[in-house]
Formats: sequence, structure tokens, C-alpha cells
Amino acid sequence: MFHSKKLKASVAEFIGTFFLVFLGCGSVRLMNLEWIEYSHTPHLAFGLILVLFISLLATTSGAHFNPAVSLAFLLQKSIDLKTFKLYIMAQFIGALCACYALFYIFPGTFEFGATIPQIPTTTAFALEMLMTCILVSVIFFVALVLKANAFYSSLVIGGTVALCSYFGGPLTGASMNPARTFAPNLFQGSSQITWLYVLAPILSAVLTSLFFSRFILRQKDV
Repeated sequence: MFHSKKLKASVAEFIGTFFLVFLGCGSVRLMNLEWIEYSHTPHLAFGLILVLFISLLATTSGAHFNPAVSLAFLLQKSIDLKTFKLYIMAQFIGALCACYALFYIFPGTFEFGATIPQIPTTTAFALEMLMTCILVSVIFFVALVLKANAFYSSLVIGGTVALCSYFGGPLTGASMNPARTFAPNLFQGSSQITWLYVLAPILSAVLTSLFFSRFILRQKDV
């Protein structure tokens, strides 16, 4: 039987991840349509979505919307294992539902905003690790070091994602999020490269969490 608080938090993670993929990857789809003029870059969309939904849902679930971020908080013991499992399930289901929704809005589409590297695989792996490290570091600083409010956190984290997407988008797709990649790549038939976008963020989240535990958070408590 689910605890009501954990259930609400899981629903919040589902909603946030759903709209991250639906609006973010949907903006990529719009950019590629021939029958509509759409010159604005979609990279900003991912940042703005996070500004909105972190502001709305941070007090409910922490507003992770990303399995790598949830893993990092698990390693910091900010969430327990049961909560982590519920979050992961909610995030992947939310991403899959978002792609189903995009399929019905754009029937016959074969573009779901999949992340496919345009640079050598090893370079793409390193870049995804670096961008995830930046993202997780920023989240740790605002959440665990500064203990900032939801609105401030949303601006900083959303801005970080927009900046990383602007730089890394043309190179790797700037996923930094296994759920964000898994569903679009599955629907677009590009799942053979999904391992990169799962392993790189997870490895980066683990290393970043260990670094913060050893050099940042421990020093803060001294």
C-alpha cells in the first residue's frame, strides 16, 4: 500500500517528466515540420519547462524529472530506496506517455526528438558526462548547499539546462537524462545508441555525488 505522500510525489514526477518530453521533444518536432514556420530554437524550451514545473512541484517531490538526478539524491540519502524506485518508474512511464501523446498529435510521425550523437561516440559519452556533472552540481548547490527556495532553484536549474542544451544540443542532443532519451529513441527507432544516454548520465551522477560528499558537503558540516 502506497503512502499518500510518496504517491503524490510519484505523480508529480510523472507529470514533470511527461511535460518535459511532451513540450521539449514536441518543440523539436515542430522545428522539423515543413508546413509551419518555426525558427525558434527548441533548446530554450527544455529550460523554460523546468522553470515552470520545478516552481510548481519542487515542494511535492523535489522535482527531479530525471533518473540520474534521483540516483544522485539517493546516494546523498536525501531520498530512500523505495522513493527512488517509485520516481524511476514514474519518470520512465511519463516519458513514454509523452511520446504516445506526440504520436497522436502528429500521426505518422517518425520524429520524436531522439538524441543521436553527431560526433564520435567516445566524445559524445564524455560530453554527456560533463553536462550531467554540471547539471547535478548546480542542483546540489541550490538544494543541499544553498537550500534555495523553489522559484530560485527553478531559474538556476532551468537556465543550466537551457545553456547546456544550446551548446550540446547540436552535438549530442544534450540529454543528461536517461528517461528523456529512452522514450523518444524507442519511438524513433534509434534505441541502439540509448545505452550512451543511460550510462553516461548515471556514471556522471555517481561520480559527482561522491565528489560532493567528500569535498563539498563534508566541509560544509565541519
